[in-house]
Amino acid sequence: MKNIRKNIVVILVCSGIVFSCANTKNDDNPSKTDISICENAIEGKLLNMTGLDGCGWMIELEDGNKLEPINLNSFNISMVEGKKVNLNYTEVNDRAGICMAGKIVELTCLLESLDK
Repeated sequence: MKNIRKNIVVILVCSGIVFSCANTKNDDNPSKTDISICENAIEGKLLNMTGLDGCGWMIELEDGNKLEPINLNSFNISMVEGKKVNLNYTEVNDRAGICMAGKIVELTCLLESLDK
């Protein structure tokens, strides 16, 4: 009887280990994929403005306007100066930025551009 209980415990522990090693890759926030995920996306490029007081990474749009995103770290994208991105955003009017180099925005979608 003791051996049966011991075997059951060993089997349960081994099963738990095997099933806990399942693939848990999460593609909810793709960083390099089809632009159709970001409908009506606009193009921009990443700017490293950390040299200015109170500034961090920003996005410069094709028209030269700069965006100061409040949730840039929510997206799985590597920060590289000049990297082209596709994005959607909403302006945030109830916050003031320290950097004061662009509009404060909340990104609703951010993808690496497929264009090089």
